[in-house]
Amino acid sequence: MIKYLLILIISWIAIKGNSQELTGQIFNSENENPVSFVNIGVLGENIGTASDVDGKFKLTIDSTHFSDSLRISCIGYYSKSYSIEELVDKSSNHTILKLNLDPREYQIKEVIVNAKKAKVISLGNPIQDNNRCRLRTDSELGSEMGLVIRLPKKDKIYLLKDFTFNLADHDFETEVRVNIYSIENSMPSENILNESIFIKIPSNEDIMTIDLLKYNLQIDQDFFISIEHFKKNPDMSKRLKYNCVLAKDSKTGCYFRKVSQGDWREVDNVGVQFKISAYVQ
Repeated sequence: MIKYLLILIISWIAIKGNSQELTGQIFNSENENPVSFVNIGVLGENIGTASDVDGKFKLTIDSTHFSDSLRISCIGYYSKSYSIEELVDKSSNHTILKLNLDPREYQIKEVIVNAKKAKVISLGNPIQDNNRCRLRTDSELGSEMGLVIRLPKKDKIYLLKDFTFNLADHDFETEVRVNIYSIENSMPSENILNESIFIKIPSNEDIMTIDLLKYNLQIDQDFFISIEHFKKNPDMSKRLKYNCVLAKDSKTGCYFRKVSQGDWREVDNVGVQFKISAYVQ
């Protein structure tokens, strides 16, 4: 028994010795203000987190990823990558890392679609009273669940009016972020939003509709809309569940990822009840 315990202790020490906890804070490179809720992670490796309201973060990285890059991104800033090996060297004396993001300016789009002269169409999955099929979100910061929205005609421009989603029963409040991505090789690619969309979800609020008109989102290609969990809940067992619809085939267009900057994985046979209303002329 003692021999077995010694083996476990030695193994634990070896594992801990081969990893490094990075502690840091992210700042605006121009005014040196902290940047809140930044996505931080090793791209595609399911190692990631998000900074808090003060731009602070902690992330443990295994030595097998020391040769990789740490990517940080946030709406309103240019994404940036850092050498993990260099960050580990700087953290060897328990130094708090200071990372910077450069602010990004966006060109304001001219309003092309006139809502008064356009018709409203529904895109995505229908909202139903269905409690039999659910998908649960992951508990890690930066986890996302979303749906590919396919446009019926690619020669039209669609002005996004609102976003409706259907949650299973929950007895807690939380806050999430809506992201909209372009599609590349049938997968979510780059975030196309110019500003963050934060949503406070009340307790026991199941069907929620979010106004998108004020963001002037004019789309002419298929896109992916997701809900991201960027704030740590005091009780991590409290995770949102999404009501779903059954798909006609295994390809549903529903994807999730476990952490910030993680890889996207498709959900088979079911899709989340996400619906977009849009104006089209």
